[in-house]
Amino acid sequence: MANTLNLGGGDWATNASQILAYNNENGNYKPLPYTNNRNTSASTITKDRILKRVSINEPRISYLDNPNGALLTEAETKNYIPMSSRGSYGNGPGSELVAQAPDMSQTAIRPVPNDGSDRYQYDIPANTFSSGTIFIFSWYRKRFSTPVDTSYLGDLYQNALVNMATGTTTQIESNINGYDRFQITTSITNGAVASIYRMYFGFIIGSGNSSVAYWGQQLEVVPDVACSATSLIYTNNGVVGINVGTAITSGTSRGNDSIDRTSTSPNIQGDFSIYFSFGKTKKNNTGSVQYYQIATTSGILYFYTNGSANASGLNIYSPSLGGYIFGTNANNAWGGAESKVCLTYNATSDKISYFINGALYNSTTQAFSVGTTTTSSFVNSTNAQNIANMRDYRFYNETLSDAKAKAITTL
Repeated sequence: MANTLNLGGGDWATNASQILAYNNENGNYKPLPYTNNRNTSASTITKDRILKRVSINEPRISYLDNPNGALLTEAETKNYIPMSSRGSYGNGPGSELVAQAPDMSQTAIRPVPNDGSDRYQYDIPANTFSSGTIFIFSWYRKRFSTPVDTSYLGDLYQNALVNMATGTTTQIESNINGYDRFQITTSITNGAVASIYRMYFGFIIGSGNSSVAYWGQQLEVVPDVACSATSLIYTNNGVVGINVGTAITSGTSRGNDSIDRTSTSPNIQGDFSIYFSFGKTKKNNTGSVQYYQIATTSGILYFYTNGSANASGLNIYSPSLGGYIFGTNANNAWGGAESKVCLTYNATSDKISYFINGALYNSTTQAFSVGTTTTSSFVNSTNAQNIANMRDYRFYNETLSDAKAKAITTL
């Protein structure tokens, strides 16, 4: 049996700063640690569908979209909601109740309105953001009983904004400790003028009622309206309650994820094959999700799970990047909840074959000018809002047959 390297496939081993792959040498599996680098804390969804805060550098295995989990990497971004605390509303409710939040803490808020204009409100001073800046506002909510007005998805109503446009509410997560998550897109009309962002709940819940709990409000700047909210970013005091009526001038960042291994494994001299399984990736319209790279003595082998940089062909040598780029999003090759891809290389014939979701996508003949591996990395492009979910990765020191490559990539 040829040596293989495996990471994922439902079997995950992590600690405070590493995730393990396993290399099969002569039938004995040897653990190979990859070091996780992220200079902030972050969050993920556990197998029990509880939101969990993880520490600086801790890898994130998310079970949001798959029961086998996925290695979650995201580009750096910021939550502009001020430090979490209760009270100080734009138009405050008569009282508040506390409820268990998606992370099991007692920090969710059940407002008890005394007026239909009760709302969450965030003030944005003039000259804080430029004209046309696009935001995604996201939040978690749980219904305890039926609100007075059930016509609003997410039970919040974006209205009476000052110097800001309105958007459409969509649901992006479900049943996280009983909560659903929603998002809505908005934008600043004139950056030189002060803005006010408002989300109303008073007339939805009804005066004197407490039928809905809210938690985890997040306001992110994004490059275009096609983006999605990223995973929850805890505010500076480590709590994600509700903080409103406070001017937005700065925020709390989540650092970019990068997972690296400096070693000579895998060695891509000679025959090799690379396999990926990943959940649907998200990117902004102008960027791309560079997810895996192998730096060698003679160049770099890049994989993109989704992107415009490689949409025109199977194999591109990029002089500016000093290496080869694989992966394509042409004809919506990455679609649905999961995609599986496999690249095979035969060193004798210089044949490269690329398989996507059970079919041969393309093949070509081209020699690789690469050598012994120096670093292999799971990385996320620094373009804002890039999200990748890798479920399984395998490296083979052999050229898989077409039949085998088709079989392992079949959905």
